[in-house]
This record gives sequence, C-alpha cells and structure tokens, in this order.
Amino acid sequence: MSGLRSSDRGTVLLSSITRTVLVIGIICAVMFDAMSMTSASVHVHDDAVTAAQLGNEAFRNSASQAAAIRAVESFVKTTPDRLVSIRVMTGDHHSIEVTLERRAPTIVVGLIAPLRTYALPRATVTGIDPVS
Repeated sequence: MSGLRSSDRGTVLLSSITRTVLVIGIICAVMFDAMSMTSASVHVHDDAVTAAQLGNEAFRNSASQAAAIRAVESFVKTTPDRLVSIRVMTGDHHSIEVTLERRAPTIVVGLIAPLRTYALPRATVTGIDPVS
C-alpha cells in the first residue's frame, strides 16, 4: 500500500469496507430467514396441536362434527395460520386431523423460487380422544 497515492488509499479502504458490509448484510439476511422459518414451523405445529385438541374436546362434549369444525375454525381465526383441512373421524375412537400452514416472513428465501416452499411450513396433527 505504500506505493499508492493518498487518494487511492481512501478508495481501497472504502472498497474493503463496502465488501465487508455487503458480506455481513448477506449473512444477516440468511440468518434472519433461517430463524424466521424455524420459528414459523414451531408455531404452526403448536397451533395445529391446540386446534386438534379443541376440536376433539368440542366433539367429545357435543358428539357433533359441526361443533368440532366450528371450534377449530374459531381458534384458527385468532392465529396467523391458514386452515388447510379438517378431517373428523368418528367411531369408537374418534379423532380429528387438522392441517395448518403459516407463511414465514423472509428476506431472501421468498425471492428464490425453488426455496419458497420452505417459507410456508405446514403441520398436520391428529387429536385422539384420550378417554375412549
């Protein structure tokens, strides 16, 4: 660097700082996306468990499929999840299967078409009546 003029030294320094900031920014964006997708996946699974339990409890109390479906739908309205399907299986051991999905807020993953499915985690949970 001793062979550079003082104005060139400033340019080299600015170029190095710019590259460093750019690399740190990319790393931060990737880390944000990874944490966001992980968090969304955990939350959608927890919400699916809760929805299945509520639907199962409503079915046990009323023996009505419609009541079970209403209980699940009313719970899902309070969450940022999207209800994909509800399946009520009656019989000796009734159960309710709930599938939810949630869009994770991302920076980079949403822009890359092959990776977009990772930003939309889905959880399917079956709530089985513990009494029967």
